[in-house]
Amino acid sequence: MTVEELQASFDEAMNNFKLISKLNNKQLSPSEDDYLNLNRAYFRICTDFYETFLHLIGEGKPFPAIVILRSILEIYTKAIYLDVIEKPKGTDVKPLISGEKDFPSFFKMTSALDKFGEEGKNGLEGMFMQFTKQDLAQYEKFSLFTHGRGEFVKTFMSVDNAQLCIEGVSDLIITAKWIYETLSLHYFGLQKLTNEFQRLAHELKKYTMYKNS
Repeated sequence: MTVEELQASFDEAMNNFKLISKLNNKQLSPSEDDYLNLNRAYFRICTDFYETFLHLIGEGKPFPAIVILRSILEIYTKAIYLDVIEKPKGTDVKPLISGEKDFPSFFKMTSALDKFGEEGKNGLEGMFMQFTKQDLAQYEKFSLFTHGRGEFVKTFMSVDNAQLCIEGVSDLIITAKWIYETLSLHYFGLQKLTNEFQRLAHELKKYTMYKNS
């Protein structure tokens, strides 16, 4: 990958973020449905985090961006997990948010989501496996780094000014971009913002990573 290709990937992510920000311009009144309110909260948090992620990448600081991306991945997984696994069971989300009850581990949530996808053939097949040890193990790599361990830490052990290779930065951009954009589609769909959903879906269809979605 060339520097020019990396810049093009970053510009694409930034342009799509600006589009989503433009589409997300409605003030929604609080709902009686805690799941809808929590979905809004998770989307708002991820929007703030993703904006910071893009800023750090743009400033040439991919390692702090990894810490942000780990949080985005966790919240994204919880948002989808709650909607497709817990909501149909009628689970009360208040104890989960207050901390009275623990969320399942990240790996249990991704396993449940992959199983749900395989059984329903609903587009979730294998979608979360890529983040686990069974595939690219991205979550583990990000987590090890935030706890002072792993391959990214080794980079800092050998040089004063640690750098991430172009391919590594590209992987971060692609991962974060995909997470935020699919979360945005999920958000617009769940909140019944039909026009916003259709506009974003139409725009994303132009890009290779969504051609078969």
